[in-house]
Amino acid sequence: MGVFAQEDINKNKRIIAYDGENIFTKESSDREDQYLRRGEIWCFRVNSHWVIDANVNGNVARSIKHACRPNCYSYVIDETI
Repeated sequence: MGVFAQEDINKNKRIIAYDGENIFTKESSDREDQYLRRGEIWCFRVNSHWVIDANVNGNVARSIKHACRPNCYSYVIDETI
């Protein structure tokens, strides 16, 4: 699964924010174990305390970071990815 652009995107352009439920890192560990058993994971670490779980209220951004040859990168600004 992944996404593709239908038009050129300028270098360093912000594309989308990574949406989902904000949870504590400890809770994320439990969820990640459960998700991995199903062969999926949508948790993105914001910092040492917070994780965004895109499996809950997430958006298409969760598919961008999964690629064999990724051509996008992520930044964490405050608590937004």
